[in-house]
Amino acid sequence: MKYEIKNYHTGEVLFSLECESMKLCVEAAVRTAADLAGANLMDVNLAGANLIGANLAAANLVDADLTGAYLSGAYLMDANLAGAYLMDANLTGAYLMDANLVGVNLVDAYLVNANLVDANLEGANLACANLACANLAGANFACANLVNANLVEVKS
Repeated sequence: MKYEIKNYHTGEVLFSLECESMKLCVEAAVRTAADLAGANLMDVNLAGANLIGANLAAANLVDADLTGAYLSGAYLMDANLAGAYLMDANLTGAYLMDANLVGVNLVDAYLVNANLVDANLEGANLACANLACANLAGANFACANLVNANLVEVKS
């Protein structure tokens, strides 16, 4: 089946591939360094996906399943991840400046050295998440669950 990754705002095709799932299409796009800025990946199952270093700036990932995904070094500035599932996800060094993370499930997520400057994490579940050395300046954690989260040497 042919899968297409389209721009959320314009509908322009950013990447397409004959494959078995949207997850495989997205992984292939990342492997080829395709620019996925503004991609519409709403409700997509990307559990366990290898998205290391992906450019997902301003992408729509609302309600996406990124459980156990590898997003180390990913560029997610202005991305909308509201309601997404990121349990056990690896976001080491990810750039999430101004990202919308309202209601996101980040239980046991690894966010060491992540940039969360001005990110909105209102109502997010960060129980047992590792945020060591993360930059949290201006981030909104209103009503967020930070029980047992590692906040060692965070920057604010």
